[in-house]
Amino acid sequence: MDLKIISKKKNELLNRTEVVAEVQEKTIPSKTDLRAKLSAVLNTPVETIAIQKVATQFGSSHALIHVRTYSDEAALRKTESKYVITRNFGKEKKADENSENAPPANFRK
Repeated sequence: MDLKIISKKKNELLNRTEVVAEVQEKTIPSKTDLRAKLSAVLNTPVETIAIQKVATQFGSSHALIHVRTYSDEAALRKTESKYVITRNFGKEKKADENSENAPPANFRK
């Protein structure tokens, strides 16, 4: 995967850096793979990177990626919208001890 940083802008007010990058690949990689590659290029932890948008064109082998990198994970979770966090990190599982061993709601004995 060929990744090239196009622009990098520091946003001190929100404690983040806004990056636009271009990826050149036959098939566009998943957001998880993109975050791992961006982490290596930008020297930041994977947990502090939120991909906003992956803009592709039909039939093209390159895409523009709009990324926000934060100083820490708490700043990311405080600033970003819930849907962006879900898209990047998946849904959080609730730690409910009773639901693991409980039968389904429609279960009859």
